[in-house]
Amino acid sequence: LGQAVMGALLGPLAAKVMSAVMLLLFISAMSAMLLVGPRVYAAMAKDGFLPKFLAAKEGRPPRAAVLLQGALALLLLFTHDVRSVLSNVVAILVLFAALTVLGLFVAKVRATPGQGPSGVSLVAAGVYVLSAAWMLFEAARKSLERQEGQSPLVWVGLVTVVGVGAFVLTRRAQRLRGLKHLNEPQIEP
Repeated sequence: LGQAVMGALLGPLAAKVMSAVMLLLFISAMSAMLLVGPRVYAAMAKDGFLPKFLAAKEGRPPRAAVLLQGALALLLLFTHDVRSVLSNVVAILVLFAALTVLGLFVAKVRATPGQGPSGVSLVAAGVYVLSAAWMLFEAARKSLERQEGQSPLVWVGLVTVVGVGAFVLTRRAQRLRGLKHLNEPQIEP
C-alpha cells in the first residue's frame, strides 16, 4: 500500500524508496522478535513457567529458546502466507496489549484508597480497550466478508486456549512442587 501511495504521489523512484524502507522495517522487526522472544522464554523458564531447558546458561544466550523461536517462525511461514501471519499476529498483539491495559483496572480495585491509577488513566485505558475490541471485531468481520480461510479470531482463540492451558499446568506443577517441598524433612542446624 505504501509503495502504491508513494508511486501515485511522487513517482516510481519514491515508490522504490518506500519499498526499501518497508523492507528495512520488516527486517528490524523480525530481528527484534528473534532477540526478544527467546529471552522472554528463557526468563519464564528461569521462573519455572516454561521447561528448564529453555533457560539460558550464565553468560550465554538461550540457545534452545532461540531454536524454538526460529522453528515456530519457520512453521508459520511454511504453513501460511505472510499476509495472514502478519494480520493474525497483529490481532494477537492487540488482544494482549488490551489485556495488559485492563490491568490498570485491576490495580485500581486492589489499591488502597487514594492510591493506584488516576481517573484520567482509567478513562484512557477504557478508550484503548474499546478501540482494541473494535479493531478485533472489524478484523474478524472483514475476514468473514472476504471468506478467508481463517479469521484472526481463530488465532486469538487458539493462543488464548494454549495460554490458559499452559497457565493451569504451570500452576498445578508449582503447587505439586510446593507440596513436595512441604513433605520433605526439614533439617535444622
